[in-house]
Amino acid sequence: MGSGLNNQQRPFDIFGIGFYILEGFESKEEELNMDKKPASRRLVYIATALVIGVTALWAFWFLPRLVAHPEAIADRVDRSSKVFFALRLAGVICLIAYLILRRPAGRLIKGLLYFAIVLICLFDFFVIDEAPFYLQFYRGLQSVATLMLVCLGFDLIAGILAIIARHKRRRASS
Repeated sequence: MGSGLNNQQRPFDIFGIGFYILEGFESKEEELNMDKKPASRRLVYIATALVIGVTALWAFWFLPRLVAHPEAIADRVDRSSKVFFALRLAGVICLIAYLILRRPAGRLIKGLLYFAIVLICLFDFFVIDEAPFYLQFYRGLQSVATLMLVCLGFDLIAGILAIIARHKRRRASS
């Protein structure tokens, strides 16, 4: 093993058969930076879980109530909500694609996280505009509007976590 790599063996067990994975690091610094990368990945996983949870709440609780509300139908809010929900779904798909396709050197993948955040923020601007309107003018949607604002807070937390994770990952790689 004269390649200059600091090799480390890690046991791996599949169905009682022991394997050893040989992990190589270019330098001692790279080996130390490996401790920082999982923390940034956990932050992205937490952010993704928050966004997926809020998206599920939108799909199964908010949208059905908006579609069934007679005043919302008269104002065509149900249709615009579906269009903006499509933006949110695109953001979630980009976020999941970032998690699946993440590579240390991929420039396109680095931008995918920010693109997902931008799409979700566009959706959140719609919520900031519409939730107070629902609170004031639509009877029966006050609880929905209040939860929309709570979900907006979760999206804000998820966006901050994703940006922090990206910043930590950039710092760990430099």
